[in-house]
Amino acid sequence: MYQFTLATAIIFALVLSISSLAFAQKHKVNIKGGPLKEKDWLAEAPGAELGEDHSNVKTWISKWYGPEGNYENNGSFQVSSKRDLIDEGTKGKLTEPKLSTVEGLKLTQTVKMAWDKKNGGTREWTVFELEVANDNNMNRDGPGDNIDTYVMCVIDAPKDMTSVMSPAHDDYAQIWINGDKWYNDATWTGGAKKVHYNIEVKLTKGANVLLYRVGESGGAAYINLHFDAATHKAVKIYPDKAKDQKSFFDEANAISGGPLGEDALLEDPEPNADGLRQDDSAVETWISKWYGPEGNYENNGTFQVSGSMDFIEEGSGGKLTQASLSMLEGLLMTKDIDMEWGDDHGGTRAWTVFELDVADDNNMNRGGPADNIDTYVMCVIDSPNDMTAVMSPAHDDWAQIWINGEKWYNNTRWTGAARTILHTVEVELQKGANVLLYRCGESGGAAYLNLHFDDATHNAVTIYPQDATDKQSFFDEIQPLVVSVEPTGKLTTTWADIKRQ
Repeated sequence: MYQFTLATAIIFALVLSISSLAFAQKHKVNIKGGPLKEKDWLAEAPGAELGEDHSNVKTWISKWYGPEGNYENNGSFQVSSKRDLIDEGTKGKLTEPKLSTVEGLKLTQTVKMAWDKKNGGTREWTVFELEVANDNNMNRDGPGDNIDTYVMCVIDAPKDMTSVMSPAHDDYAQIWINGDKWYNDATWTGGAKKVHYNIEVKLTKGANVLLYRVGESGGAAYINLHFDAATHKAVKIYPDKAKDQKSFFDEANAISGGPLGEDALLEDPEPNADGLRQDDSAVETWISKWYGPEGNYENNGTFQVSGSMDFIEEGSGGKLTQASLSMLEGLLMTKDIDMEWGDDHGGTRAWTVFELDVADDNNMNRGGPADNIDTYVMCVIDSPNDMTAVMSPAHDDWAQIWINGEKWYNNTRWTGAARTILHTVEVELQKGANVLLYRCGESGGAAYLNLHFDDATHNAVTIYPQDATDKQSFFDEIQPLVVSVEPTGKLTTTWADIKRQ
């Protein structure tokens, strides 16, 4: 009898577990075919309300970016929902659809939400958390009724993909993604984790900006959202660790998951538009001292042509490549190997130490032609331990960066100014010597190449050349790092090999 009862209990538990797992992983999709056409922007969501309980879902989004407070005294959600409160608060500089694009999102760095005093006044943009289990999570230091709440996130997708989003709201919800409206529903869902509609949406490779608005009149006031399990496993959603506007944009601009795969070595990051530009002119840790060939590769036939060519391999007669030069063994070989580029391309280039003016939009122009050039610079980063660092490159035009034999960055797009960046790039440094090779190709106009790391990295590491003024003093500086590596450069070779596996 005991064995029968135990077996029955186990079977019952398994059935419940499997049922719960199936429920948690997939919900019925009852809205497809979006985005909404303009004539349907304010039409009620089609189809029957599901009334699904998603309280077992673990992936509800709780961290958001948006105005630090609500729009107040909205005259009831029935009235306010037809008005674009983003347009009103920015005096036309932004609209709800525009705000749900990368370009619009970037504008929030300079455009405040200036609602009338009776409607909450001026709202700064920031990062905040909402408790998903709270039926009143919209009530943030202000009136609990007659409010509209705006929240945003950035969804970084590895490829173009179809996803399913599940919103819970009280009352009137509207959702835009990448400039298009995907959801409009005026009916409250019945609970902070209850869902009426699972909506099929399209995400593009790279950054997808989502804007979610809920208007409330009285009673409960909540705004929640999650995606299907497959989407949450595949994408990254920001804000993640950010706590304020600056750290949010640092995250949203970030490139992670490197080094680049063989199929992506010459692909630009996505997104890569002008709207991503970030002015880092106040940063004091831009690297100005470099090691490299004493002059540029000249007459490159335009950077569009030269970018895919390995001028290190060409100039060394195959003894080095760009990848091998970014390893300690390759760096050491420059003691004896000059770059032989031929008379048409700058001739013989010895290796030396030089400084670049980080504020100069033409700092690549070193005693030769200003256009149709490629510049190579190098540094050695002595790290106290294995660590994740964030580098910020500024360049005009095509930039490529290798560290320890692996390529971490490729971008053909100029960043806008000598200390303006398009992306932050998450990289892995190993304990001891890390060799960085930075190449920039230029055709015409400005020609600059700059780089800095995050403050934590600059505080922890030592970057060479430091006091060196020529090749010999540079190698004298890094000699302690060289002797700490096992014979035949086993450390860096193993690192590169491991990263490829």
